[in-house]
Amino acid sequence: MNATLRICSLALLAWLPVGAAMAQQEPPTLSVAVSRAIATEGSRDPVRVELRLDRPAPPGGVCVEVDLAGGSAREGEDFRLLDMIPPIPEGGMRAEVRIQIIDDDRPEPDEDLRVVLRPSPCYRLGTPSSFTVLIRDDDDDPAALRDRLALIIENTPDPLVQSQLSSLAQLCATSRPPPGSELQRRCQLLRLALRDPGAARQLVDTLRGVLGEELSSQRRGFRSLAGGQLGSVGRRLQAVRGGAGQGLALQADGLDGVLGFLPLAAAEDEAAGLLGRGIGVFATYTRGDADRDATQLESGFDSDSDTFLLGADWRPGTGRWVLGMALAHTRFDADLDAGAGALELRQTSIVGYASRGFGQGFVDASLGWGRGSLDQSRVARFSAVTDDESLEAVDVLAADSDTELLTASVSAGWDWQRGAASFGPRAAFEYSRFGIDGFSERATDGSDAFAVAIQEQTIRSLIARLGGSAQWAISTRWGVLLPQFDAAWVLQFEDEAESLRGRFVNDPAGTAFLLPGGAVDSRYGDAGLTLSWLRAGGTSGFVSYRRLFGLANTSQAYWSLGLRLEF
Repeated sequence: MNATLRICSLALLAWLPVGAAMAQQEPPTLSVAVSRAIATEGSRDPVRVELRLDRPAPPGGVCVEVDLAGGSAREGEDFRLLDMIPPIPEGGMRAEVRIQIIDDDRPEPDEDLRVVLRPSPCYRLGTPSSFTVLIRDDDDDPAALRDRLALIIENTPDPLVQSQLSSLAQLCATSRPPPGSELQRRCQLLRLALRDPGAARQLVDTLRGVLGEELSSQRRGFRSLAGGQLGSVGRRLQAVRGGAGQGLALQADGLDGVLGFLPLAAAEDEAAGLLGRGIGVFATYTRGDADRDATQLESGFDSDSDTFLLGADWRPGTGRWVLGMALAHTRFDADLDAGAGALELRQTSIVGYASRGFGQGFVDASLGWGRGSLDQSRVARFSAVTDDESLEAVDVLAADSDTELLTASVSAGWDWQRGAASFGPRAAFEYSRFGIDGFSERATDGSDAFAVAIQEQTIRSLIARLGGSAQWAISTRWGVLLPQFDAAWVLQFEDEAESLRGRFVNDPAGTAFLLPGGAVDSRYGDAGLTLSWLRAGGTSGFVSYRRLFGLANTSQAYWSLGLRLEF
């Protein structure tokens, strides 16, 4: 259909009396310009057609005749005029009309709208005198969307972005979002971006914030906390010993925190005056700091932790056995790089432990259980650009959940004594299971268009520690000072990369997605220095520093203080 606009206002009549005077003057030259060459169905921004004269309009003004002709687009179905074109008034040089592109729900080929200036005695035709606007269809059937998506994913090596592209496409293709909603707008931009390779590349580059590496990084934070309490009492009993059954045994720190302070009894004739008998109480504090660099799959983060522990132990009989209980409270906070989010974890655990010394060796065991809470925030950034529209969205999403931690450990060691020095090998097996209840994100700022619900998670760890310890006893009038060094080679058997399973909160179909995570360090080192002090009767204290070595993209260090009184 040709829609012809002939708008010669009464100003044309005013032009006639002066026709003779103007007959000797050339009419002005008129050209056409369009605000953009490509428009999308449902675009909020109308196409603006500007009519320009090369000089001010003469007395009486200039009428304009425009055809919307020759294209495949249909007026009333594909576009509509928002204005009638007025004449260009006397002295003026331009006029404008707006064309709104109509949205529909039908998948169809792209169409074009041709804007043509018609000849008129009021003006001469300039260049350009016509313009063609391409109207892109924004309705795709799921099969077409999946085909284009498969091609983009094939050229996207990043598995995290692949997962996000696939999940978002399912969210936007399985059911049409509510009209006028923020999700509808974002899905429209997503579909358009997947049609244009250039726009798709821009979208891929900004998708990391939609689901985000931060969820994967938080999972690593959970594992770090679980590892921090793995068999911590067992490591404490193992790490600083003086000849096992023939000397002193003092507190040492663990991977992520110290869970107690316990001098063990030696042989009766050596330990009675030094260690005391019966029940002892102890308190420890550990400060941990860690820094992780960003990787392809995970955001970087800085974390700090505090562990406070109170406990009591009992040495029955000859002191070969030690039985104890400890209550620990841990605060673990992590801030993701570039303001991408934060994680706050609070955990309270109760740990029971036992140790048996014999000859020059020992065997320790511990079992712990705890409950805690998780509060997290995530900043999701979504950016997309099409031919006629762009979106830069920043959403702050929050969630909370409950956690549960189970730990168990068995360790053993042997010592040789040479004068005041003792040294020997150490070995341990440690298991932990850290559970996080499922949670759903809510928007605290911005939109919940891309909020996610993450299913219940279980993080397991099974490690072996192989190493040794050495210490030197120095007698003073204030008590015995015991500087010591211990180191271990740590082997992680649960080292496979894990994935988070979830869905978009706004997806009525509940389509599940998998968010891949990075692999766990399977081999690394652990070393520490400790200075302990022990007085007659069992009063003792210590300060220690521990550092981990060989962790990929990560540095971790811990300071610990402890005090024990025996009655």
